[in-house]
Amino acid sequence: MLSRILAAGVAVAGLLGAAACTAQADARQQPEAGFELFLRDKLTRVEQAGQTLFHRCITQAGYPPGAPPAPRDLFGWLADKPVKPRTVDEARTNGFGTAIPAQPAQIRRTGQEYYAAVERCDNAARAKLGDPAEVAQVRDRYAEIGNRLGHELGLRVKAVLQQESDGLVACLGTKGYPLPKGVRYDAGKNVTQFGIRLGANTAPVTKPVRALTGGAQLRPAVPARPYRPTAQESAFAVAFAECGTSSGLFDRLDVRLASLQRETVAPYAAELAELNPRLEAMADRATPASR
Repeated sequence: MLSRILAAGVAVAGLLGAAACTAQADARQQPEAGFELFLRDKLTRVEQAGQTLFHRCITQAGYPPGAPPAPRDLFGWLADKPVKPRTVDEARTNGFGTAIPAQPAQIRRTGQEYYAAVERCDNAARAKLGDPAEVAQVRDRYAEIGNRLGHELGLRVKAVLQQESDGLVACLGTKGYPLPKGVRYDAGKNVTQFGIRLGANTAPVTKPVRALTGGAQLRPAVPARPYRPTAQESAFAVAFAECGTSSGLFDRLDVRLASLQRETVAPYAAELAELNPRLEAMADRATPASR
């Protein structure tokens, strides 16, 4: 229904009319606002309610899709501290990678009657939260802004990392990880510039698709795929975490994070000020509607 600091973004849509003027005035009253302008908790509540309502409707229509999606904090990664690993334990275990989440089993169907039921249930779910077209518009645009915030903050974090890299690089050199002669640290590249061989996520556990009655197919659940760093990567990650701390890089980055967030959200402040009351109204309707 909706889609880490480095997610892909999409194009900005303009706002017209009196609502935009009001939003701009509201935004000027919050010149120091940061990512708190982005109400990800409200978006999560709306999305979870929409999924619950759709799941209930499509099941009642005779097309049970299986277990409903597990609740999750949409865009929760926007609250994560950038640049990892930061601790020795994390570095040893994960290196520079992350696990790929598990995927639940899915029942796939085709046919005009099923497609009609999907459209009907999707509209019905949105109607419980407000005007269906407005719910879709606000939810989709909010997701676009969230992706842009993550992508653009990531670019700013990389720039700071580049500016603050001298102490980090010097420290890594003392730990046996010098950059090749003539090579300057590039925050836009991964750690292979230090000659480090990276690991990978474990291979997916695949099971055959099973045919069900009525032309449906059951796609089995896919377990989570943990990341397995190489021994070389884990050792370097430990040095990176230790140097990021001892050089003060992590502390300096964290001190600047609030201002980086303010710079990132500023171009969207007026639009968020216009969207937020609409999203909050939907969130207020979400919990009662999904019971």
